[in-house]
Amino acid sequence: MINAKKLPSALIVEGDEKNLIEDRVNKIILPLFCLSDKEKPCGLCEGCRKVKQNIHPDLIYIYPEKKTYTVEQVREVKSQAYLPPNESEHKIFIFTDGEALTDYAQNALLKILEEPPAYAIFIIETDNSKRLLSTILSRCTIVSSRSTEVFYEQEVIEAGDKLLKACLVGDEFEIMQAVSENSKNEDVFDLSLSYIEQRVADEILNKSDENTRKKLINIVRICRKYKHRSKLNANKRLNLTMLISDLGNFDLEEIE
Repeated sequence: MINAKKLPSALIVEGDEKNLIEDRVNKIILPLFCLSDKEKPCGLCEGCRKVKQNIHPDLIYIYPEKKTYTVEQVREVKSQAYLPPNESEHKIFIFTDGEALTDYAQNALLKILEEPPAYAIFIIETDNSKRLLSTILSRCTIVSSRSTEVFYEQEVIEAGDKLLKACLVGDEFEIMQAVSENSKNEDVFDLSLSYIEQRVADEILNKSDENTRKKLINIVRICRKYKHRSKLNANKRLNLTMLISDLGNFDLEEIE
C-alpha cells in the first residue's frame, strides 16, 4: 500500500505503454483520495468513485494544447496549485504527455516543483524520462511502470541488489567491493545502476522511515551523477573512485 504521508511531491511515471503508465498512476493517487478508515484504496467510497469517474475537484489532468504544453498552461497550473484543495488533503496535477513539455514549459515549472505547497503533488507521465531536462529530473522521483524482472537478467539484479544493500548499511568497504566486482563487466555494471534506479523508485513510495527514504533518493542521484560523469569523462578509474566515495560518504542533509 502506498504511504501517502511520505509520497514525494513530484513524480515522473514512465513506461512503454500508456495504459500501464495510467494504471501505475492510479495506484499512486487512489489511496490519497480514499475516505475509508481501513485499507486504502477501498474503491467504494465517494473519493475513490470520483477519481475513477474523473470528476474529483482536487485531481487535475493537464493535456497539451495541440502538440505541446505552453508556458501559459504551466502558469495556470501554478496559480491553481496555490489554491487549497476542495475536498481532500491533497491536490494532484497530472501532465499526461511529459514528452510534450517544451524546454520553456519545463523551465516555467521548475519553481513550483522546487517549492510546492505542502498539499500539492505533481505527476508527469512519459514514455521516456530522458526527454525531460536534467533540472526537472533532479527535482522528481522517477517511477517505472515496467517490471524489473522482465527487463533485467539475474546477473544484473544480483549485482544491483548487492550494491544497494551495501549502500543502505553504509559499509564503505562493502560498497568498494561491490563496485569493484560489478565494474569488471562494464555492461552489467551500467545496467545494475539502472536497475537500482528503477527498484529504488518503486521502494520510495512504500517507505515510512524518513532516513531510509532519503538514503534511497540520494543513492539514485549518485548513480545518475556517475552515469553523467562517465559520458563526459573517459577516465573510468577516476569515475569509479568518485562513485565509491559518493556512495560511502553522502550526507542526508544534502537532500533536504
